Amino acid sequence: MSNYVVRALKFTCVADTGPDWGGTDDLYWIFTALDPGAQQTKTMRSNVFAEVIPGGTRLFPPKSVVWPKQGDIDGAPGPIALSVQLWEEDQGNAEATRKTTEQEMSAVGYLPQLTDWAAQAASVVGLAVVGAVEDEVMGAKTFLFQQSRLRKLLKNPGDSYIERFLFGGNTGDLLFEVAGVPDYELFLQVERVT
Repeated sequence: MSNYVVRALKFTCVADTGPDWGGTDDLYWIFTALDPGAQQTKTMRSNVFAEVIPGGTRLFPPKSVVWPKQGDIDGAPGPIALSVQLWEEDQGNAEATRKTTEQEMSAVGYLPQLTDWAAQAASVVGLAVVGAVEDEVMGAKTFLFQQSRLRKLLKNPGDSYIERFLFGGNTGDLLFEVAGVPDYELFLQVERVT
């Protein structure tokens, strides 16, 4: 059986989309991973990236594994389900946001059909998490990488590919448009480790 990992590589501020935007943001990312083998979720967060400017690219620390759980270089069998949110640190606290996300996502629990988990995770982020924290959500997406796709793209141990995702505006899991803030691209690497 093949094991996989997902690493956060980098993100880029690609557009200033509003006249009220102040020029820089202090950002952090929240990752909730569903590990179907262990039948559990794990929520982690990045460090806060201070003063991100339009056109700026920031790198995550090397080997920033975000699936199946933070730091797990041995990976887990697919499929891969991952919920990601981008937050601006305002009056809130990044760790408090992570804890709230973890608490709300644990209420979803393990659902054997990953499509059901992905739909529930998106709903929880859009309805429960956003209203429960003081920081500003900049975007949210839930990803599902099916086993058939992983086998097709990653035939051998060590094979990997990079996925690019857009956060901002009316993309993703949110029930409203995020206006007046820049758009961001997130780059994730999916690798077959065994």
